[in-house]
This record gives sequence, C-alpha cells and structure tokens, in this order.
Amino acid sequence: MREIMEFPENPMDFIKDYQRHTNGSDLIPVYRVKQMLEHYGIKKTDNNDWTPVEDGLPEETGYYLVTLSRRLPDEDYSNRVVVLFDECENQFMCYENLIVAWMPLPESYNQAKGEPEEVECLSGCDRRRKK
Repeated sequence: MREIMEFPENPMDFIKDYQRHTNGSDLIPVYRVKQMLEHYGIKKTDNNDWTPVEDGLPEETGYYLVTLSRRLPDEDYSNRVVVLFDECENQFMCYENLIVAWMPLPESYNQAKGEPEEVECLSGCDRRRKK
C-alpha cells in the first residue's frame, strides 16, 4: 500500500522536495502526481479558462463570455455570447437557464491600468473592483 505524502504550501516545492528525497530524479510516479493534483486542487482542464456553472458563478458584477447549451436562431457563433452578471442578484441577467459555462472577458487592448473602476450592481449596491 502506498503511503500518503506530506505536502508543502507550493506545488513547485513539492517537486523540489521529491527530487531531493529521490536523489535528484526527475521522474515522479503517476500516483504521486495524482496525489499532488488532488492535494493542491489542480484540475485537468481542456477548456482553457471556462468555468462550468456547476463549479460556481462569477464573484463580481460585470460582463462575461458564456457558452449556451444551444445556438440562438439565425446567428453565427450564437452559442457563445456576452452576458451581464449581477453579483448582488447572484445571476446572469439573460439566458440564465441556457448558460453551461462562463469566462471573464479579456482586458481591452488599450485599457489604462491603475485606478479601480466604479461598478454599480443592478440592484443598487456599490462595489469597486480593479481591472
């Protein structure tokens, strides 16, 4: 039976410690890698930055790119649309029953960095967030 390892705070420290305990070996058995991934909560993903709605909703009010469970009639790429999420209502403002996954929009190309942008929730609460 395989023993359970102790894990440092950082996954890279795990790799360094493992190499030190195995005389510098770069080979880590698959079962150890699986233990590490489970411990650090690292999930295999083939979907880039998409978050399934079952795994949670956004934490901040803003616009998000979403994937719908079906295409909208007569529109190209209509299974991927930009939708407003309201953190105070904790819901997307349209297509809520069709959304299967979401991701943040990329920053604008020429967007100035620095000061937080004022964002107002649809239900009236005020929040400040950094871009």
